Amino acid sequence: MALKMQSPLGRARGRGAAKSGIAHHWFMERLTAVALVPLMLWFVAAVIANFGASHAEISAFFGQPWNAALMIMTILFGLYHGISGLMIVLGDYIHGPAKHLTLALAVPALAVLAGIYLIVCVLILALGG
Repeated sequence: MALKMQSPLGRARGRGAAKSGIAHHWFMERLTAVALVPLMLWFVAAVIANFGASHAEISAFFGQPWNAALMIMTILFGLYHGISGLMIVLGDYIHGPAKHLTLALAVPALAVLAGIYLIVCVLILALGG
């Protein structure tokens, strides 16, 4: 058996203190936060522009592909950002394995259901429903 020579960096690479990919969570929270800045500016402008609009006008607004795509991206990035933050909060403040497991399963499940519902609503509006 040959001895494998590795530098200290080579031995340490991929072995963070938590060994749980926490850096990935941190990076994804920052990435989604940066993506949400222009999306939320668009969303606020869209709400102001369509304030008091009829159902037909809202349907026409989301009938434009860019508006429907931007709304779906806002939903997806917002929910992912929210789940990521809530999972960190659960890890820090929810004690007891049963509570933690229940909430760790319920939060993403509810977010996925909400995401599916909201995206279907946008698609129904976009397709003239």
